[in-house]
Amino acid sequence: MNTPRNNKKFLAIPLIIAFATFAFLIANAFSSNKSDDPSFYKAMINGSYRPLPIYGSNSINTHGPSWADKDFRDSAASMNLKIVRYPGGSFGDFWDWRKGWFIDNNNARLNNNLSMPAGYANMPYSPTGLKELKLLVDETNCDVLFELNMITSDVNDQIEMLKNAQAMGFRIKWVELGNEFNLPKSAGRVKFQTARNYGTTCYNWTKAIKESFPGVEVGVVGGNLQYSPDIKNWNDDVLNEATNVDAIVAHIYPVPSAVVDNDGINFENLYDAFQEDFKKMGFENVNNKKVWLTEYNIQWAYAKPGEDKAALQKNAFTWGQALAILLMTSESTNLPGSPNLILDHGIANWRGFASIEKRNNQVYMLPNGIGFRTWCEASRDKNSLRQISFQRSRHGDAHDYEVMGWQFKGDNEETSLIVNFTSKPIKIDATALNSNGKTFYNLKYADKNKTIDNWQDVRHEKRQINNNEINLPPYSIATL
Repeated sequence: MNTPRNNKKFLAIPLIIAFATFAFLIANAFSSNKSDDPSFYKAMINGSYRPLPIYGSNSINTHGPSWADKDFRDSAASMNLKIVRYPGGSFGDFWDWRKGWFIDNNNARLNNNLSMPAGYANMPYSPTGLKELKLLVDETNCDVLFELNMITSDVNDQIEMLKNAQAMGFRIKWVELGNEFNLPKSAGRVKFQTARNYGTTCYNWTKAIKESFPGVEVGVVGGNLQYSPDIKNWNDDVLNEATNVDAIVAHIYPVPSAVVDNDGINFENLYDAFQEDFKKMGFENVNNKKVWLTEYNIQWAYAKPGEDKAALQKNAFTWGQALAILLMTSESTNLPGSPNLILDHGIANWRGFASIEKRNNQVYMLPNGIGFRTWCEASRDKNSLRQISFQRSRHGDAHDYEVMGWQFKGDNEETSLIVNFTSKPIKIDATALNSNGKTFYNLKYADKNKTIDNWQDVRHEKRQINNNEINLPPYSIATL
C-alpha cells in the first residue's frame, strides 16, 4: 500500500527539477537580454562613505535687488546653500564694508596706478552690506567665506570688518585673501608684482588674523599660469612664503569654445576640459594644504576673437547648463585634494552665471540655479556621500559624462541622485542603492537645448520604482 505513494513522490522529483531548470533558463535569458541592451545599466556602489564637502555660492548681487527683498532672498534660501562667499570676486578689491558698496573712486588708498573699473563706479547703488547679508545668512543658517580687500584696504581695517561681523552674529570660520591676483592686469598683479610678494603679505595678514580669530582657516589665491615666467610656479612661490595659511584657492572655468559644439554643450568635452584646467594650474601637486574651489562654471563671459559670443552664451540659458553644473559639481567633489569648500559662481548678478534673477517684479530660477539647487537639495541634512558607478555588462562601464550618480547620507535618511547626460532613455537596476523601501523617484527633464527661463519650463514627474528598476528619459535628473 505504500508503493503507490512512493512512486508519486519519486515521479514528482523530475517535475520539480524540470520546473526549476525552466525557471532558471527564463531568468537567465531575461538577464542575458538585459546585458545585451545598451540602454540598461546596473548601479553599483563605488567605495565607502566620506565626509560631505560644504557646498555654496558667491553672494554678491550688485546687479540685482538687495537681500532685503524678501522674495529674492526666499528664492536664494530655497537653494539650501551651506556657505556663501562675500563679497565675491574682483568686487572685493574695491569694496568698502562700511558702505556695503564700492569705495569712492577718489579714495587716497588707490595707488600704484590702480583705478577702479568704470563699470563699478557707474553701477546703480543696491545695498549689499553686512546688514543685508545677515538677512540671507539668518534665513539659510549658512556660513560665510569672507573675501578680504587686500588692494584698497589694509589688514587692520579688514580685521575690524571681521570683528564687526562677529558682533552681528556671523561665525568667523573661513577667510580668503584676495581674488585671482595671478591673472594678467588684475589689481593684485599690479599691486604685488610677484607671487612671492603676495605670499609674504599673506603670511603677515594671516598671522594678524589668526591672533584675533583663533581657529579661523585662511586661503590664498592659487593657480599656475603660463603667460609669464614668474607665474608658472605661482602655487609654490606663494606657499613657500605664506607657510601659515590653511588652503589654496582654485577657480575653474572651461571656455565655451572648448565645450560647445553644434549640438550645444558637449558633456564629454566639458568633463575633460574641467579636469585639464584643474591639472594645468598645478592643483594636483599641492601638498599639506587644503584646496578650496570658490568659483567654477563655464566661462560664458569669454569668447576668442572671431567667435560668435552671443551664440555661445545662449547655451548658458538652456537645460544643458543645468546638467553641466551638476557634472562640474560632481567633478569638483572628486578632484585631487578633495576640496572641502565648493562654491558655484554666483547666486545672482550677470544672468549668464546667475542662479536666480528678478524681472518684472517676479523672481525666476535660471538653469544654473535649477541644477545646483538639485544637488544641494539632495545633500541637505546629510553629512557624508559616496559615488555610484554604472555597469553595462558586455558594453563596459559608463563614464560620468554619460550617467553619473551619488548617494548622500544623513543621520536618518539616504538620498540618491542620478543624472542621464545622454540623448537616449535608459533603464537602471537600482537594487544596490538600498533605497530603504522607497517606492517612488522624482524626475526633472527637458530637451538639452531648450531655453529655460524658470522652474516651470522643466518637466517634473513622480514615477514608481518597479522591481528595483528606474527609467530615465534623455537628459534627465532623478532623485530617490
